[in-house]
Amino acid sequence: MQAIEFFNYLLKSSICLIFFYSFYLIILKNQHCFQFNRFYLLVTLLLSMVLPLIKMFSLSINSSVPINSSIFIMPEVIVFEQEIPKSATNWLNLFYIIYGLGAIYIIVRFAYQLSSILKFIYKNKKHSTKNNGYYIIDTNGKIPTSSFYKYILWDNTQQLSSSDKTQIIKHEQIHIKENHTIDVILTVIFQTIFWFNPIIWFFKKSLTDIHEYIADYNAFDELNSYTKLLAKQALLPQGISIAHSFKSIDIIKRINMLNTHSKPTPFYRYIIIAMVFSFMLFTMSFSVEKTNNWKTENSLPNNTANTNISTSDEVFTIVEQPAFPDGGMTTFYEYISRNISYPKTAREKNIEGRVYVEFIIEKNGTISNTKVLKGIHPECDAIALKILSDAPKWNPGKQNGKAVKQKIVLPISFRLI
Repeated sequence: MQAIEFFNYLLKSSICLIFFYSFYLIILKNQHCFQFNRFYLLVTLLLSMVLPLIKMFSLSINSSVPINSSIFIMPEVIVFEQEIPKSATNWLNLFYIIYGLGAIYIIVRFAYQLSSILKFIYKNKKHSTKNNGYYIIDTNGKIPTSSFYKYILWDNTQQLSSSDKTQIIKHEQIHIKENHTIDVILTVIFQTIFWFNPIIWFFKKSLTDIHEYIADYNAFDELNSYTKLLAKQALLPQGISIAHSFKSIDIIKRINMLNTHSKPTPFYRYIIIAMVFSFMLFTMSFSVEKTNNWKTENSLPNNTANTNISTSDEVFTIVEQPAFPDGGMTTFYEYISRNISYPKTAREKNIEGRVYVEFIIEKNGTISNTKVLKGIHPECDAIALKILSDAPKWNPGKQNGKAVKQKIVLPISFRLI
């Protein structure tokens, strides 16, 4: 079922997000390897989307059931997933509606913010100043000093010294040079898909913080004056979230990061990170496949073993005139298709496979001794047995002109669409 597969994908991706972000909090968050941390967050976001889709490793569990090589095996019956019950459809529709509304909200909010900033840039670009590949646009107090793509939106109403202005401009230049706007747009895409998972919002917040750390460390000339400048900016209004504002909410955190000095990240931590990636890759791309290998017995090496009737209760596998249903095989298969259904529990658990049912056509044409040679799920096995036990009479098989018992195997395949 596509809905179940999509739900499983979202669940697996969410597990990856939680796992990767937890590792970031424990190992990397307080390290000063800002570029590496930026790379880590972006790559793990991508991996969280891709890993659940990859199938690289599989464990094949082989089950073998002996089947006499001479037993008549009928053409396979395929049972496709039946129509979803109305109650299940309602829950499914509700899931899609809630998920869709959340995604639409993220898209609409982003589109509004993007259109607002692009509209402002378009209207004021003719008054901009170009310098080393970027543009400075005066905002006249309408937008706080910030950067977006190749544009620095400069709040020219601020009373700043020339040195402070130089520091702030340099800070915003770093955002432009490092293409931080692209990171923000990528995180919005991830937020649209995983908006329901709080971890995705923490990812975005951490990535934004790292952007500011990178810009701070590359912008300041003198630490004390720069931290004082940050403190003065703390009371200014916040800018548009998709732009990088020099004044961010976490001014104190940025000042603390500037005033702390961590040792270079030990080499063993990179080894741990590689092990984490390998573990998640193996976990999310590992699957177990169940295969049935049907071994044959050579107790009846050829069909001539049945040419003579030894006892009246002998059960034959191959006979001169095989048994056949009243009305023919077409009628029999139509009976099965009308009466069999996909068990609810097996469908909900995403179980599919082939059930092999053995039965005997008695001399009077009735079906007896039905049993499952190999099953996939109790409900699937039970319905396969019932459908044969309740089947109409057959015309018995004949050997040397006399009615005899014949053993037959019917494969019934349950498949999800």
